[in-house]
Amino acid sequence: MGNQTMATEFILRGFSEHPGYHVLLFSCFLSLYSVALTGNVLIILAISFNPGLHTPMYFFLFNLATGHYLYLLHHA
Repeated sequence: MGNQTMATEFILRGFSEHPGYHVLLFSCFLSLYSVALTGNVLIILAISFNPGLHTPMYFFLFNLATGHYLYLLHHA
């Protein structure tokens, strides 16, 4: 017994119906993006410059922050 739905089209709706929300949504997403980039850079710098943080746990955290930073830059 397979899928019995008869949907033949898919409509993706954006925020174009409410132009008043464009600036608000842009500022929200820009602030989230900026906070993510700033947080990752601070983690990378703190681990790089503090020799006490050169342990395996912080090595893993450094790699996570670096990977997330590169992902954010690539998909911006």
